[in-house]
Amino acid sequence: MGNYEEARDLVKKAQELCKGDDYNFLGRIFHVYMQFESDHDNLPKALEFCQQSLGFYQKANNSDRIAHSTRHIADLQRALGNDADSESNYREAIGIYKANSQTKTGDLANALPRLRFSS
Repeated sequence: MGNYEEARDLVKKAQELCKGDDYNFLGRIFHVYMQFESDHDNLPKALEFCQQSLGFYQKANNSDRIAHSTRHIADLQRALGNDADSESNYREAIGIYKANSQTKTGDLANALPRLRFSS
């Protein structure tokens, strides 16, 4: 396991270097914060950070990262037992990926198998 405290400090320093409108960088920073919390099984806090990440990507109008963050939100919601919202967010992420001609096949494929709610 890595040194999370040192990594957190580095991410915090990166955040301090960002301007308020560095939306793509801030989105990535909050995605890393989400990963730290997820790795430590603090899923509610991870979800909060992921929603913040999504907000920054929306401000940047970065559809690839919006889809990616939305898929991570769905993963966290599913892990927290919120299947209805999770399914909705998986479908939203898949729709965004399909609408973008630049979507990498692996990104779309990563979201598809997670959608196993109704059967």
